Amino acid sequence: MTERGTVSGSAARRADATQSGDAGMALVRLFLDRADRHGGELALRYKRLGIWREVTWAQVREHVEHLALGLTQLGVGQGDRVAIMGRPMAEWVYADLAAQSLGAVTVGLYVTTPHDEVARQLRVSGARVFVAETLEYVDGLLDAERTVGGAPLADHIVVISGRGLAGRTDPRVRSIVEVEAAGAALAAGGTATWRAMAEQCSADAPIRLFFTAGTTGDPKAVELSTANLVGPWRAYLSSLPEPPGPKDRSVSFLPLAHVGETAFSTVLPILYGSVPHFPEDEDTVGEALIEVSPTLLFAFPRLLDLYASNALVDLDTGATTKRRLYGLAERIGGPLAYHSVHRHLLNKFGFRKVRIALVGGSTVSSEVVELWRRWGLRLSRYYGLTEAGGLSAVAAPGGEDLTPVPGVELRLDSSGEVLVRGAGVFDGYLTDVTDGVQLDADGWLHTGDVGTSNAGGVQVLDRSAALLRTGDGATVIPSEIENALKFGSYIQDAMVVPLGPGRLGALIGLNLENVALWARDQKILFTATGELVENPRVRELIGVAVDEANRRLAGAGSAHRVAEFRIMPPSTGAGMTPIGTLRRSRLAALHAALIDDMRS
Repeated sequence: MTERGTVSGSAARRADATQSGDAGMALVRLFLDRADRHGGELALRYKRLGIWREVTWAQVREHVEHLALGLTQLGVGQGDRVAIMGRPMAEWVYADLAAQSLGAVTVGLYVTTPHDEVARQLRVSGARVFVAETLEYVDGLLDAERTVGGAPLADHIVVISGRGLAGRTDPRVRSIVEVEAAGAALAAGGTATWRAMAEQCSADAPIRLFFTAGTTGDPKAVELSTANLVGPWRAYLSSLPEPPGPKDRSVSFLPLAHVGETAFSTVLPILYGSVPHFPEDEDTVGEALIEVSPTLLFAFPRLLDLYASNALVDLDTGATTKRRLYGLAERIGGPLAYHSVHRHLLNKFGFRKVRIALVGGSTVSSEVVELWRRWGLRLSRYYGLTEAGGLSAVAAPGGEDLTPVPGVELRLDSSGEVLVRGAGVFDGYLTDVTDGVQLDADGWLHTGDVGTSNAGGVQVLDRSAALLRTGDGATVIPSEIENALKFGSYIQDAMVVPLGPGRLGALIGLNLENVALWARDQKILFTATGELVENPRVRELIGVAVDEANRRLAGAGSAHRVAEFRIMPPSTGAGMTPIGTLRRSRLAALHAALIDDMRS
């Protein structure tokens, strides 16, 4: 055992992430250091054919080396771009680190990206290789190429799941197994210098290209270095009384094209030894959370809203005894309520052992945070833009006041705009844009978000572009009203729109699963959940929910109310970003007739 092994507890975990001299090391060099020192220890688990499979750090290193050498056979070298499209999986991580080890840049693509946008992002990034989870995404690439007249958008296509490749005639297509095998042959020949290439990587060189979610316009290309990506996450987590360690585990279910999921599934394991778990597919995420019972949780507000809604509707439609027990627990609170009722609610979602939980990416409902706190899950709001490494400030568990992580400055300018400076802040977009966040000459990132400040810190309210004017001089923060509408069982999405002087309307997206459960309980006949959108009794149900939201807003001191609402047809996803935030202009265009109807 090394001398470092004599350090115990949180001090050992803090030391593991802050070895002398490693602050200036590229992520792939930190990865090599982890694999050298802990090669026989568990690096990750993935589920295949219903069984959790374990991979050690030495095995990850072997995958990365062979894949990297295989990529060199495809012409990948320093400064090239390798695009990856697929759900979170071990091979995503291998391909990411392999590209980085060659001095190349990984480009993460969201799987929900439309074909025309895939074409634009590949052109902007200049990716030479397109790594696809399945042939479905290869077909998407080919469709994207057709949108630009058939011009190839990648020189090579690597498929992780090789099923069905035999019938493919495109010479660019090959399986990841082939690429790894070619790299393994090079490694066996003894002439490869992969480690030497990896050790030349610099912490200041770009390693990942992230596309923003596109809330207010086209997604923008943000290139981050190790210093940008690792700096703020290490600064925050190493400052905790109990930083992550090898006994901590997470479930990777959000897109690895997102900076936060990259931090939890790649950066944290390399820095601290925490173990990510990759579910078999997107349909078994809930099952994986229950089986793994993670201690680390990174989530977007939409997921926690949805899970809270599911729990509440289960209580609403459950047995009388269950409802009474829950009501009693809510009244008495404390350890008795937790052990008798609330811990069973947390077990239902796999959240009972979570000790570090970060939620953000969009505004977070205070009511939902408080509900989960009562149930025993202490959520910490975080604030961070892709352009600032994904993390700039964090609130205390259950709190609202954000304080900057070590190495970051956070303040409001005279207009209330949130400004960020320090660790994580990028140097500028890959291409010139006029509608993104701006970096001034003093290094302050002008985020486009508005907030308020007090002695405890800063509260971020919403995007400046999202603020509404009702025509009577009032300014409305729509997220406050939308969060109030979504708190409950039956409303999944809401977008507030101005109707005229002093009047607000709301477009409502149903939680169709929960509404269907309610409808069955009420003996309402339907053959497809989409029929419920037009049902008069469902409209009455949503009307009650809107009235309750208005009362809660009044109780919180808000002067704003929702006067009218319309229920949107089941969503195709066009009005939402990949992280579940609203694309307001698109939603307004899609449902212009409903908005006009509210105004008439």
